Amino acid sequence: MKTYPVQYFFKMLLLSLFCLIAGYAVFYSVGEKAKFNLFEFLLIFLFCINFSIHLIVIKKTEKIPKKFFGIYMISTAVRLILYLVVAVIGFYILKSDIKLFLISFVVLYLAFTFFETISLTNYFKNKG
Repeated sequence: MKTYPVQYFFKMLLLSLFCLIAGYAVFYSVGEKAKFNLFEFLLIFLFCINFSIHLIVIKKTEKIPKKFFGIYMISTAVRLILYLVVAVIGFYILKSDIKLFLISFVVLYLAFTFFETISLTNYFKNKG
């Protein structure tokens, strides 16, 4: 069980690297390379939040798997509140680049959410 967090970290790192390369290609091809640091911030933010909350959910449900649903719902609510705060701050700070910010945010959000869902499904399938 101790190796799972390390494996998850490296898989998530690979996802982040893929997103970084894809984001780099897109930003530079559309001529928005000066705004790439915004994408990097979102990537690091989503990585940290998703990794932390994923490990908390796994740790809290390790002993009592029946608590998974409740813990997962609470963690999702906390995560969505954090995302909303960042989105609102981004909206007020980046008025001129709001489209770029929102598209980047949604694409990264979907990538990390999809990855976490698959990871949790595989984790509990292999565990049980």
